[in-house]
Amino acid sequence: MAVIRVPLTTKFRGLDFREMLIFKGSERWSEFSPFLEYGDLEASAWLKAALEYANRPLPKLLRTEIP
Repeated sequence: MAVIRVPLTTKFRGLDFREMLIFKGSERWSEFSPFLEYGDLEASAWLKAALEYANRPLPKLLRTEIP
């Protein structure tokens, strides 16, 4: 697990960097990086999604290309 700070080439929401938590789950690496103005309820939805992606198998692909 690591917290990293990534500079932005263009300011977004008044920010010139993003901070994020990078972590490894049982299946793969994931990240959690809600914006600072998000409340606990909104940020918790982002965290739930990051944990789910890190720890659950991905569904099997139905196709490898779209014609």
